[in-house]
Amino acid sequence: MIVKINERIYYEYLCDNKQIVRVQYDNTKKNRAVDITFQQSIHTLYSSVTKKSKKYSNIRWIWSEDFDGKGTLRDNRNKILAENCVKQ
Repeated sequence: MIVKINERIYYEYLCDNKQIVRVQYDNTKKNRAVDITFQQSIHTLYSSVTKKSKKYSNIRWIWSEDFDGKGTLRDNRNKILAENCVKQ
């Protein structure tokens, strides 16, 4: 599902175990930062450069989206919180 509200685009990803990750992009910032919502927690993550995927991180979470469209959310200890996330 894609929703646009006040220059922000919201994508919902459905992951394994029917988990939902919501990714909110701000069009005015050229996707340098995103807000990730997972299990009623919201964190702002900032982009980093990789060859394999789009990657956003902060001190708690890492969100990566492969070029095949699948996303993965990990914590700062590299534990997978949600995987095989696909845009709805």
